[in-house]
This record gives sequence, structure tokens and C-alpha cells, in this order.
Amino acid sequence: MLTARWRRPRTLAAAGSAASRVGGKARIAMEDKERSPRSPEQCVTLELVRKEIDAIDRGIVEAIALRSRYVEQAAQFKQSESAVRAPERVRQALAERRRWAGELGVSTELVDAVFRTVIEHFVEDEMSRWKSGSS
Repeated sequence: MLTARWRRPRTLAAAGSAASRVGGKARIAMEDKERSPRSPEQCVTLELVRKEIDAIDRGIVEAIALRSRYVEQAAQFKQSESAVRAPERVRQALAERRRWAGELGVSTELVDAVFRTVIEHFVEDEMSRWKSGSS
């Protein structure tokens, strides 16, 4: 059960912070508390650039953890294998993520590959749970 209402974060760091407020199997906490992110241009050393990349990557992992909880919740509403696989939903989701990538000037191929992998992982996990009757 969610203890706080989650709102779409404006940044990946905010996604991690939201995950911490929501709670769950493992409480997620940001390593750099109250740290204001630097723009790429403000990173005047390789060490600073790497620190910012690490913080972004941490936010990505935290966002995946939070996404996992939503997938678990969604599984409760699915009554069939086709509902779990939901090929039309997958097609729509991937198209939307490619559109987002295009809007942000990011490689659509990269974003498609990342989300295809994420979605396939969660669908297979959900299928295993559904088949074992523990969704």
C-alpha cells in the first residue's frame, strides 16, 4: 500500500526522492542528500562529471525500482496471459518513448532498446508470477 501519493518527478533525482517517500520492500534513499545538481557546463573536472553521471544512474536505478512496484500492482488486474503480454500496450508504450526521445534529441534507437529490455524483463517476470498463481 502506498503511504504517499507519487507525482511525476521533474528530474531523475526527484524520482529517487519520491521512491524514498513512497517506501516499499526496500526504502530507497539518495546518497547525496540535499545536493543541488550541477549542469554539465558547471562540471570543470572529470571527477565532477563522473559524480553527476553516477547520481543520474542512481536515479535511473531508483526509478526502475519504483516502476517495479507499479508493475506488481498492475499484475493484480490482469486475468489472462494475453493481458500480461499486452502486445498492443507494449507497441504503444515503445512508440511513445521513441517520441519522447525524439523530442529531447536523444537516440531513438537507444531509448527503444532500453525500454524494450525493461518491458521484456517485467513481462517475463509477470508471466512467471501469473503462471505460478502468485501475482
